Parts: sequence; C-alpha cells; structure tokens
Amino acid sequence: MKFKNTYFFLLMFTLMLTSCKKFLEENSQDLSYANSAADLSELLVGEGYLGLVEGNSYSMVHLMDDDSEENVMGSGSGNPLGTYEGFHLWAQKPFIKDGVPVTDLTWKDIYHRIAVINTVYEEVERFKTSDPEGYRKVKGESAFLRAGYYFALVNLYAKPFSQVTAETDLGVPLKLTNYIEDKKYTRATVAEVYIQIVADLELAATNLSGIQQPTVYRANEAAAHAMLGRVYLFTGKWDQALTEYNKVINSAHSLLNLNSYTNIGSFTYAGSPETIFSQGGNFPNNIFYPYSNSYKVAASLRESYTQGDLRPIFFFIEQMNWQDGTTFYNVNKLASGSIGSVSSEFLIRLPEVYLGKAEAQAMLDQPADAITTLQNLRRTRFKDGNAGSINLSGEALVNFIRNERRLELCFEGFRWFDLRRYAVSSKYPVSKEILHKKYAYSTVSRKVEYVGTYRLGTYLEENGGGYVLPLPDAELTINNGTLINNERPLRQIMP
Repeated sequence: MKFKNTYFFLLMFTLMLTSCKKFLEENSQDLSYANSAADLSELLVGEGYLGLVEGNSYSMVHLMDDDSEENVMGSGSGNPLGTYEGFHLWAQKPFIKDGVPVTDLTWKDIYHRIAVINTVYEEVERFKTSDPEGYRKVKGESAFLRAGYYFALVNLYAKPFSQVTAETDLGVPLKLTNYIEDKKYTRATVAEVYIQIVADLELAATNLSGIQQPTVYRANEAAAHAMLGRVYLFTGKWDQALTEYNKVINSAHSLLNLNSYTNIGSFTYAGSPETIFSQGGNFPNNIFYPYSNSYKVAASLRESYTQGDLRPIFFFIEQMNWQDGTTFYNVNKLASGSIGSVSSEFLIRLPEVYLGKAEAQAMLDQPADAITTLQNLRRTRFKDGNAGSINLSGEALVNFIRNERRLELCFEGFRWFDLRRYAVSSKYPVSKEILHKKYAYSTVSRKVEYVGTYRLGTYLEENGGGYVLPLPDAELTINNGTLINNERPLRQIMP
C-alpha cells in the first residue's frame, strides 16, 4: 500500500492499537501530517527509538545468565524478585508475575516499533529528491533500528545461529511491509532473519555515511559498522567482522584510560569517547536493588577480575544486607540521569569493537594480532604495568578473549547471547551449565534460608530448551497453528 497524500489517519491507528492484539499485523500511521523528512524523523524519535525511561525491551537477559544471583533480604512481596523469577529460574512459562500470566511486553513493544519503522522506511522515499540528506538520514536510521530489533528478537526467541542448522532452525516472523497483510504469519528461518539484518545494516552504513548526528542517541555510521561486525561475529564470518570492526576503530572514537580517569562514578556514560550509540533505559539500576528482595552481582563474576584490574571499582558497589549484616555487590556500571544515561541492552561501545576484533583475529589463526588488539584495550583497564603478558594461541586464546568479554561487557546485554553462540560455534564450541540458588524468608526462624537450586543444562543437553524464550500465547492463537512454538522443559528444583 502506498499513501497518495500527506495525511496519516491518527484516529484509525489509535483504534487499531486499542482493539487489536495482532502485534504482527500492526500498521503504523502515527502522524497527522508528514510534509518532510524531518516530520518522519520526529516519528522515529517518538515511536521508533527506545526512550530513556520506558525502554527496557529485553531486560530479562541480565537474569538468565551466570552474572546474577538472588538477593533475598526479608519477607516482602511485590518486589523485583517476584516479577522476574520465571526468567532467573528458566521456567517453562517465564511470563508470569506472582503466579499470574502477563503479556510478553518485549515481543509487543519491539514489533510495534518495527511497524512504525516500516512506515517511515517506505514513506521517506517521497523526499528522496527534494531533501537528499534528510532522506539518507531517515532511511539509514530506520534501517539500523529495524536491524537492531530483529537481532534482539532472533536471539531471544530462536536458537543461536549455527552454520550447520541456521537454514532450517525457526527464527522469528519477518514483517517488512508498512501495511496490514491478510495472512497468517510464519517464522522465517534463522538464516533468513540474519540475511535481512545484514541487508538493513549495509543500507544503514551507506546512507549514514557523512551524516553528523547531534547525539549518541541517534544511529550513526560507526554504529552501523559496529553492528555489522557484531552480526558477522555471531555468524562466524570472521573476515567480514574484522573489516567492519577496523572501520570503527579508525573512526573518531577512542578508548578511555582508567588510570587517568578522575571522575567519581561510572565511566560508561553518553559523553564518553568510547560511547558510539545508545537507546533505551538502564535496567540493572532498577532490578539490582539494595533495599528489597532482588538480585545481585554473581560471586563468580566478581571473583574473575584479577589484581590490578580497575573495572570492578567502577562497575560494582558494595552494599550491606540489613537482614544479616553480610555484604554483597550491586551493579553501578552504567550512568543514569544528568551525567548521561546509557542503555543496558542497546548500547554500542568501542571496547566491544576491540574485543570483537580480537576474537575474529584469534579465530582466523592470527594470535599475535589478536593479543595486540586485546592488550590495547586491557592496558586502559589495569593499573599501569599490571596488564601482564598473554602467551596463548588457538582455543586457549579464544577462551581468554571470551572471558575478557564477560569482564568488560557485563550487564550490557551480551552475556546471555554470548553463552548461546559459544555453544554452536563452528570453531572451539563451549557450553556450560548454570546454577541459580533459590532462597526464601522463613517466618519460623525469621531468617533467609536456602531452598534449593535450579539448573540450566548445557546447550546440547537442553537442545535449545531454556536458552530460547516461548512465543506469546496470543500470537499462537491468532495465527492458528502457523506459528510453531519453542519447547521449554518443566524445570524442577534440586536440593
């Protein structure tokens, strides 16, 4: 469907959203007037991009990996623990709050934004000749955002990209049109979704070339190349990942040396020379909460930092459990508020680029180059002279880089996705079990007591299983059997 005039029927759009639960069939017409590329740019800001407050689209990933633990302090209810417990314990049906099923807001929100983006992506063609720079800006941003959202969806609701099975593994539905289609939706394959992601990112990089953005909260050329590098890394195309990462390293961004960083608090903020792009809210600041039943930094993560590493000083904050006087660590990594809030999921920083480049080089059997790249980052993270030397190659070097990735990128939405992709890597695959202990407050002893442990097996044991979220029940019903759900096992607590 092509709109013949500049009027977008806002009333029709509003009625559709309030009366229709078919998120895949949404058609964005959220403008009364669209007389310029600037009008469409405003629509992207309001409905395409994630806001700083409400934008926690897939924050549950922070609780499913091995970087978080329960932190029970008392008998309180209605706290973060009850809201997110199903994800932390890899429940068969995780979208349950305090025993009551809830709407999967992740699926709903992302597909809504994709619907908006699809409209902007098509409508901006009207201004290709009259405003070429405005056209390139809007076209590039919309393509970048759509790619980012599909990257999130396919890594949440589908199996990780495997070079052996990607062409048959079910991905997520691809909705690319800006109008409602009279059809039942099916799941594209994982390979098909990634092909679309790459196409969008390549288009974004081309159109955003030379475009100067006023803020890191708007997509830019470096962000598009960084995302392309990430996608190629996830799909095992290491040569192409290396090419994209080099483009970013040669851009205007630079690493921040913690030895000379004198500000109090986080060094991960919007104005940092390392920050390339950010959109959305800061989830850990809300869920790793020191005054109620919530979550805390896993001991296994905290204890993985070695002597001389300055990152824990900036990443974590020591707190006291008011119930028993013990201490624990909460997340203090990402800036929020007036100092330049950044996202805990949709954040692109230069350290990711260095780590991705080092991993690609190691996978390409370039150990000396990989070590040089890695040490260029590590020397900015350790006290002067404490970065040490690395004398590794092959699988040992790759695993060292993987661990360094965990230490640097924790609570930025990477760890869960990384654990999945490591398990199916065509080179040096590795998978591990994850154990999450369960605690409860006893009204008899008036103390917090250990209840048992939940276990997520290795990826091969699970065959996807707990590593893949189920599709929303509403979508399964509406599409009447054309959408095949992911199977998740019933998980029992162990003593």
